[in-house]
Amino acid sequence: MGLMSILVLTVHVAVIDIISKCMSASSAYPVYRNHNEKFRNLAATSDYVYIGGNSMIIQLSPSLIYLPQKNFSINGLTSKYRENWLLSTPNNESLIVCNFNSTFDTLCLKLNSELSVVSNSSSLIINKPAIKYLTTTNQNTTILIIASSMCLSNAEENKTCNSISSYSLDTFLQRFQPYMDPDLRNRTYAVEYLHQTKHVTFKAIVKIEKFTFFLFNTVDGRSKLGKMCTGSLNMTTNTFEDTPIMCSHNGKNYTLANDAMHWNGYLFVVFSDESINVICKYKITNVKVIFMKSRQKRLKCPYNDDTENAYFKKQTLAGWCFNQTTRQCQSDLGNVSKRSMLKTLSSLNNHFPEE
Repeated sequence: MGLMSILVLTVHVAVIDIISKCMSASSAYPVYRNHNEKFRNLAATSDYVYIGGNSMIIQLSPSLIYLPQKNFSINGLTSKYRENWLLSTPNNESLIVCNFNSTFDTLCLKLNSELSVVSNSSSLIINKPAIKYLTTTNQNTTILIIASSMCLSNAEENKTCNSISSYSLDTFLQRFQPYMDPDLRNRTYAVEYLHQTKHVTFKAIVKIEKFTFFLFNTVDGRSKLGKMCTGSLNMTTNTFEDTPIMCSHNGKNYTLANDAMHWNGYLFVVFSDESINVICKYKITNVKVIFMKSRQKRLKCPYNDDTENAYFKKQTLAGWCFNQTTRQCQSDLGNVSKRSMLKTLSSLNNHFPEE
């Protein structure tokens, strides 16, 4: 897993400089203040705004008026743990609240907008909520994709150290297994860390068409863009790969990214150094071409799986390579049935090389 691309995604135009300044809000707009609670994250449904704090979930009206705190518990476990992580689900009517404490197991609750418990799970295992997340739909199932800067697993995975995981929200926080083929029934949208202690710091997750992109920083102070196909049932692997990303402006290369968003066919990425913030935009079609060319070069025939990645375990790609002459995948599957081989090649040629 975590195959390292050998091309660098960079851009030299369409740069916006933002010198560090303070943006002040007018006193005409509502402001909510709290001197006792550290705000960790925000979420919103159709009717309310929520704040995840150290010890409580704060509920506000759309005008940021404080609503009386509601304590909720299940099986004697209350929501008042340290370091709450919350988000709204795509139906805009419910919340997921996960509570982390060194004394207790992680407790995750699905709540309605009035903060009543709908369902719960204590299967998620993580030391700290150093995570980014994305909710999306796959096979008519609402799923939660989590990119974690710490080891993440659940009860089924035991001591697995995942960097990227996917869970079903319809069957609350059960591991999502997208593949219907019996030969692929154990495949998930997941990526494992190579080592227990050498992790990346995820900065953003963005869903674009059938792909999910992951922006992350490495321990040497550089940024990479990872990509995973999460929109096709015909893939024989989750196809995670990554490539370095940087922004060039006025003769200087910016290599440390902080955030990203997708809008109108472009990926916008914020880079920064000690004195300036720079926003670069990348055309999505160009991003796909960079990944495609890098993959085809890296996996060219004869394929020698000697690519190393300092952070993620390799995916299983043995048995085929990319023929630069025919521009097709070429099989070397050994003792595999002809029917299975043709099915695999068809999947790879239709979805993997050219996307």
